[in-house]
Amino acid sequence: MKVVLISIDALIYEDLKYFSSLKSFGSLLSHSLVIPKIKPVFPTHTYVCHTSIMTGCYPDKTGIISNTKANGDWNWYRRDIKTLTLTDILKQHGYKTASVCFPVTASADIDYLVPEIWGPTPDYDATTLFKETSSIEGFKYYQRYKSLLDWMRTPGMDNFAASCFKAILYENDVDFGAVHLSYLDHQRHKNGAESEKNLKAMEFIDQKLEEIFSVISSDTTVIILGDHGHRSFEKYFSLKECLLAENIDKYFTIYDASYMAYLKSSLDEKKAKELILQLTDKYPIECVMTREEAKENYHLDGDFTLALTTKDNYTFSHSDELYSVASDNHSSHGFLSEKSPFSPLIISNYSTNIKQCDSVDIAPTILSLFNINDVNMDGKVLPITPTHIH
Repeated sequence: MKVVLISIDALIYEDLKYFSSLKSFGSLLSHSLVIPKIKPVFPTHTYVCHTSIMTGCYPDKTGIISNTKANGDWNWYRRDIKTLTLTDILKQHGYKTASVCFPVTASADIDYLVPEIWGPTPDYDATTLFKETSSIEGFKYYQRYKSLLDWMRTPGMDNFAASCFKAILYENDVDFGAVHLSYLDHQRHKNGAESEKNLKAMEFIDQKLEEIFSVISSDTTVIILGDHGHRSFEKYFSLKECLLAENIDKYFTIYDASYMAYLKSSLDEKKAKELILQLTDKYPIECVMTREEAKENYHLDGDFTLALTTKDNYTFSHSDELYSVASDNHSSHGFLSEKSPFSPLIISNYSTNIKQCDSVDIAPTILSLFNINDVNMDGKVLPITPTHIH
């Protein structure tokens, strides 16, 4: 059994209409199951979603509740995940693993590892950083293709990721490999969720798929998915300025900002929630949850007092202006799990009758393909049937 997992950041089900007309994606769809709706975890941030995809567990167990920590540092490192991961379990069973530019994998125990990580500035030489956080074998591929990297920018990062991944699969006997492509997500942020300009990013992604598909056999199970949807917005809303205007800023510390934000308060949960709820008629705050409510409703837990989301057409910011027009960023994510659009799950050489799954179902389903079924995960194995003998 060989399995290749390709995460196309911000891929949504509606994209398949155009992707089906393209060479590589269209060919894959002709012999693959498609589950139209993956219900993501909340918040729908890239690192939170990918961690739950790779662990089969919700954020209250993984410990990854945002792309960044409260101090602003990125959640790059595997050590910050509190549960076993898919690759951990495969390694325990003797399988060879590979991962390129997948979130929250730095310094993980993966045979061919090139993590998603970058230096503090565009001109920073990240060679030492990659040497410290890649596997010994993975670092060789970083050295070979590092000229393709343009810091954290895309499409450079995706050119680098696809080139490393293709070479690793071609030159080594890998049982499970995962790669993360982020250009589509970056373009959605820039252009808006539904912009026709995003079609160019899809064409680029299809070219990267062609490169990867050229080195894998037809009986390899290819899994393609997205991690979260995207929703366009028109204005930034500064929670910081809101709290200042209402003279309650002394009670709160803000952590994170997109369609959702965390508040840490010196007040008890009940009083803190009462204060913020009083603002919802005046400001574009949609949902206010205590930590206890977040855990009960969304399996979300961490060092926060309240979790907030914005109303449609607004996203939180750290600006010094209460409201500002979005000029360089027109779409985002982080919103509640039940809000559309949703990402699809595509698995080659398999069929199914189901139309929806949870993101935590993906890891146990992949493990079941390797006949590993006794795992302690929140997700369940999906009812899929092979369409040919592996």
